[in-house]
Amino acid sequence: MDYSKHKLLFLCCSVIGLSFITTGCQKKEPSTSEKPAVSEVKHEAPTFKFTGNVVTTPVHLNECSGRNCPEFSVKHIQSNAPFIDQTIQQASLDQLKEILESSDTTAVSASNSASIPETTENDYRIQVQKYADSFMALDEALKKLSANGNISLHVEPKIIKQTPQMVVVQLSTDSFLGGAHGSASQQYFNFDLATKQQLHLEDILQPEQKKALEKLAHDQFEKWIKRENLAESTSDYEEAWTFKLSHNFYFNDKGLVLQYGEYEIGPYVVGMPSFTIGYEQLVGIVKPNYLPKNM
Repeated sequence: MDYSKHKLLFLCCSVIGLSFITTGCQKKEPSTSEKPAVSEVKHEAPTFKFTGNVVTTPVHLNECSGRNCPEFSVKHIQSNAPFIDQTIQQASLDQLKEILESSDTTAVSASNSASIPETTENDYRIQVQKYADSFMALDEALKKLSANGNISLHVEPKIIKQTPQMVVVQLSTDSFLGGAHGSASQQYFNFDLATKQQLHLEDILQPEQKKALEKLAHDQFEKWIKRENLAESTSDYEEAWTFKLSHNFYFNDKGLVLQYGEYEIGPYVVGMPSFTIGYEQLVGIVKPNYLPKNM
């Protein structure tokens, strides 16, 4: 092979090699059919935030002037959680029914309009007005009997605790419908915002732990008897007032509060006692999600 052929072959090989190198170094453009991967964005469900106020339920009362005018007031919760509003409204109606039915039946029967209304109406305000009418009729009947003093009846809820998980409502009542003294009550309603249900005592306890809670509560009961000097011993006191575990409860900053009503575990003079069981004693008894996070 002569010199010219060698030179021609060398040039051809150089051109071919250079084309391979140039092709390998070029940046590959993405295909129009290929779409860049998009990372999935997870949207968390928004947390329900409870908002509510206590408002007065409007009622019409008979005109009255002077010192012996009756007092009737019922309040209710107005919130963005209908299940809470409705539960408290029904509890208020139940309290009105119980209080008025426990009044002097002789005085009530003195007026046909003083009969206790049926609680079958769907409209809460209409039912409250019917109880207000019964209350005013009772007042007129008592005045005809020359009873002294003005009667009164108050029902008021109060939002005492609110967290992202729970709302606690206290429903207080007080009344004086004649007699030696008035009466009062405090009920507590614990609402789980996630399930939209009222929590009962069994709902917050670990399985088969009710007896353990009852023992802790009885210990508080014994200390209370001794502290208030109510009897020589617990056994002596329980001959008249037997202990029982209250299902009326709520959580505060210190622990689980068990609230008792008048005459539940003692005479009228002791009022409405309550016992607080510290959170440190509730570990293993109460479900963890109802205990402070650091426990």
